[in-house]
Amino acid sequence: SPARGSPAEEPIVWSQPDPQTLVVEGITYRAPDLQKRCPCVACQGKNAVDSEVKFTAVKAVGSYALSLRFSSGCSAGIYRLKELTHA
Repeated sequence: SPARGSPAEEPIVWSQPDPQTLVVEGITYRAPDLQKRCPCVACQGKNAVDSEVKFTAVKAVGSYALSLRFSSGCSAGIYRLKELTHA
């Protein structure tokens, strides 16, 4: 439960209209664009991301981030809501 005096944590509002698209708090993202921003070492070392990469799983991490799994096999990146909505 939230600490006394702090606002209740709101769940992240997201949807996945198709395997390559993720809508977070009203902002649309494509899987290749988010994998390019993946902070994991394996993705950062890639020069290019497959334009056909898809989301295979999306999970909320508390009320502050999303964990994304891509069809390329990457599942190491945690995408914080404030980074997604302010990028």
